Amino acid sequence: MIAEEIAQRTARHVLLRRLSLDDGLQEAVPALNVRIADVVVAVRSDDAPSLARIVRALRPFLVSRAAAPDARLDLRVDRTPGIWADESPEPRATLADGVINVEHRDFVGVLSVEGDHMVVVHPRHMLAVENALRVLYALLLVRNGGVLLHAAGVVREPGASVLFGRSGSGKTTVARMARGRALLGDDLVALRRTHLGWVACSTPFGGEHARTRRNRAAGLSELLRLRHGDHFEARPMAAARGVAALLQSVVLPASIGEDRRLALERCLELQREVGVHELTFPLDNGLWRWLDGRRT
Repeated sequence: MIAEEIAQRTARHVLLRRLSLDDGLQEAVPALNVRIADVVVAVRSDDAPSLARIVRALRPFLVSRAAAPDARLDLRVDRTPGIWADESPEPRATLADGVINVEHRDFVGVLSVEGDHMVVVHPRHMLAVENALRVLYALLLVRNGGVLLHAAGVVREPGASVLFGRSGSGKTTVARMARGRALLGDDLVALRRTHLGWVACSTPFGGEHARTRRNRAAGLSELLRLRHGDHFEARPMAAARGVAALLQSVVLPASIGEDRRLALERCLELQREVGVHELTFPLDNGLWRWLDGRRT
C-alpha cells in the first residue's frame, strides 16, 4: 500500500514538473466566466464533459463573457489511471522557478505569481475546478481588498453574520440551524472591502447546498468566532486575539511573503472596522433565536 502511494505521488510530481503556463489553452477555446465577490475568472477546458459538469456545478456564479476577467483558469484532462488517489484534504503550494506549483489530491497545477493565469491537469471524471478555484480566488481576494474565510455566512437584519473557525468548530452545524434564512455558505465565505464598507459574499465551494446556492452578497454586520460550550454567550475578543483567530481561518494555500502580509493587513482591518466576538454555543436549535434576541 505504501509503495503504491509513493508511486502515485511520484507520477503526479513528474506531471507537475512538466507542466507550465505555456500549456494554457488557446483563446479560441470557449470560456465560462465565474464571478465571486465581483472577481471574475475565465474558465476553459479541453474536455466537453468537464465543461458540462462545471456549468451544472457553478451555474448561479456564471456571468456573461462580456465581463472582463481578472484571471483565467485552463483545465486539461489527464487519462493516466491510478495516480490520483490522495487523501490530503488541502492543496500543497510551493514557489519555484517563478511560478507557484500546486498539488492537490485531485489535480496538479501551476499558477503565475501575478495570480492572473493558472493551468491545471486533472483526471477525466473528477470536477477539480472547485478546488482549483479555491486556490486562485484565495490569492485574488487578498490582493483585491478581501479574504476567503473558512466560515458560515447567514444574511439577517441589518446585514450578514459570518461565523468562522477551524474544522470541527461548528460552521456546518450553525448554517444548518439557520432554517429559512439566506445562506452565503457553510464552509467558505468571501469577504471584500468596498467603498461602502465590508461585504460578505456567497461562494459555490463545499457544503451541503453548494450546488443550489445563490450568488448573493450583504453588508458585513458581525464576525463571530465559534466555540462550543454549555450556554449561549457572545463576548468581544481582544484585538490581538481577534486578528489571530481570523488569520487562522483565512484560506491562503498559494501564498508568498507579500500575500501573507496582505492577509494580516486584511485581518487587522476587519478587527478594527467590524470587530470580532467569540460566540459560545451549545448544540441547540435556539441559537438563531438567541442571536436575534441580542439585536432587539
